[in-house]
Amino acid sequence: MVSSSSGVAAVCYKNGTRDRHFVYCQEPAKAAQQKMFAWGYGVMGQLGQGDGKNKTKPVPVVGIDGNPWRVACGLTNTAVITTEGKLYTWGCGQDGQLAHGVDSRLNALVPARAEGLPDDKKVVGVSLGESHSVAVMEDGSVWAWGKNNLGQCGCGVHAKSNDNLFTTGRELPKPYSPGEVKLPAGKKVMSAASGSNHTVAVCTDGSLLVWGSGWDGQLGTGNRRDVFIPVAPEQGEMSSENTAIGVSCGQDFSAVVSSDGALYTFGSNQYGQLGVGDGCLRSSTPLRVRGPLEERKIVKVACGGSHMAAITDEGELYTWGYGRDGNLGHGDKADVGVPKLVEALKGKRIVDVAAGGGHTMALDDKGVLYVFGRGRDGQLGRGDNVESVAAYRPVPVVVDYFGAKKLRIN
Repeated sequence: MVSSSSGVAAVCYKNGTRDRHFVYCQEPAKAAQQKMFAWGYGVMGQLGQGDGKNKTKPVPVVGIDGNPWRVACGLTNTAVITTEGKLYTWGCGQDGQLAHGVDSRLNALVPARAEGLPDDKKVVGVSLGESHSVAVMEDGSVWAWGKNNLGQCGCGVHAKSNDNLFTTGRELPKPYSPGEVKLPAGKKVMSAASGSNHTVAVCTDGSLLVWGSGWDGQLGTGNRRDVFIPVAPEQGEMSSENTAIGVSCGQDFSAVVSSDGALYTFGSNQYGQLGVGDGCLRSSTPLRVRGPLEERKIVKVACGGSHMAAITDEGELYTWGYGRDGNLGHGDKADVGVPKLVEALKGKRIVDVAAGGGHTMALDDKGVLYVFGRGRDGQLGRGDNVESVAAYRPVPVVVDYFGAKKLRIN
């Protein structure tokens, strides 16, 4: 939830070689109206500026009817939910992931209202994959649209097609307008996260549902098969006495925070992103993250393309996984196989974090926003007059643009 007095949200998602940053904030003096900003890679229009260009410093996003509340970024598209429960999308639409009409596969350079969702239900959550989108409604139902070749939309391989929901003529249906995900009877979802081609959802009873690509074990089902209708993952090392309260997904791996503050991961471990050390290429069942976090309580986790960041209940920030862009904040460009404290932020109380493909953001309790990692597309948000857009920052640096404004990541 965004604070009623002041707020900021930042979400980063990365797949492949391109990543982007998206931020919204408000000034305390104007608590009734949130202000949204964007920066980074914008060639597909995902910054909402109408010009399809990169931005090296934060720029305001306009054209949304209502207060921005929650935001998500996909590979080349962006979505935001307003406080009124309306969903707006923009950026790349070549696979129908924007929901701008049944036949629309065009890019959108500015925000536009998503079409096809139930008018009588508010949107309370949104997650974006490489080419698919997922919305959680206030009644616990889930709707999805976009590319579905690997089951990303959770509608089933042999789902009946019609002109209002699916584009026909292909072996697998490809929704261009939102369709309801086939949840098991009695299940209601409260939040969801998407990787490149998969989704993990947390139900109101604390259980998990997964669907989409399972090639690297990122569904946690005990095998590497794709799943076209939501199913529960294997228990793995997760305790049966605790429930899931949070989830985040990277390109081809997933992370779950349990009610006792433990962290579990599954999927690809190519760069050490599962946090379980060497000797594990991938895991198709949940594993407990090893190292110092076994003795700490996790309150927030963020998955980047192939790295992770986690905040403890004491405000410490740990990172691990792919680090060749300096995105772990440890002062080097090395991969790390188990969680490691970001020493440069020691003494700061970190309250929120977001991770992209080659960069990471962290916010402290004073409202100071830190960034580290790759900046070649402007995703560090510091501008050409501060440093080259090709710069790598292997230790945290401050985004000065927001000055004394009180910020908060959603």
